Amino acid sequence: MGEPMAKNLLKAGFSVTTAIHRNRAPAERLEPLGLTICPSPAEAVKDADVVIGILVSDAATLSHFEAPDLAGAIKPGTIFMEMSSCCTETMMELSQFYKARGVRVVDAPVSGGSFGAEAATLSIMCGSDDETAIQEVDDILHAVGKSIYNVGKCGAGKIVKNLNNLLLMLNIRGLAEVYSVAKAEGIDINMLADVISTSSGNSFAVFLLRTFTEERKYGPSFAMNLVLKDLANALKINDSVPMPLTSCVYQIFKEDNANGVR
Repeated sequence: MGEPMAKNLLKAGFSVTTAIHRNRAPAERLEPLGLTICPSPAEAVKDADVVIGILVSDAATLSHFEAPDLAGAIKPGTIFMEMSSCCTETMMELSQFYKARGVRVVDAPVSGGSFGAEAATLSIMCGSDDETAIQEVDDILHAVGKSIYNVGKCGAGKIVKNLNNLLLMLNIRGLAEVYSVAKAEGIDINMLADVISTSSGNSFAVFLLRTFTEERKYGPSFAMNLVLKDLANALKINDSVPMPLTSCVYQIFKEDNANGVR
């Protein structure tokens, strides 16, 4: 997600800096467009007006952005925009961590996958305790996304994002069963997709499967550990609300993972 989003920011005229974590290739591909590669994360953020985080897990997000060198280099008044799919507790911890340092925080996870990131059509769910901070990053948000929502206070963005991903996973699992039955009964899958896409059973999962089929991309597009992370995050949003269907699908995906599905 980070590479196409950074590319769209550069194309929109923003000055973008980064530091290398493990893989240099994405950053090097963007260097000709004006990306500045710094020797360390602290160097990358020290003069930034906006710092954007979009990492793979809660643990990575906390360890990276609570690191003393990085956190100490972000100047007071800077806006920290956290766009990862992490849980609400992580977001609130980061919010308190940076507010104590005079840094303004915007909780802004995204949806739309690599397709949306490349086309700058992401949906972005913004939550902040500072309304002006969301307004100040509006041009950045519209450089990488199409549908921008103000969903409430800091932490609300992560709630909405995780509930959205919950529905996607339920739809994907249901669609897998539907397609398996159809195949067993000799129903043409492409025709079935055409029917569903114009009928009441339609969902983004149908669009994804049709896209992969048409482009003959049959490999994995979303890692199983991320599926499990997102479902677990959704399940712990509110312990007082029963979620039997989500719990069942979570266990099915856990069994898939144990059986080697990655």
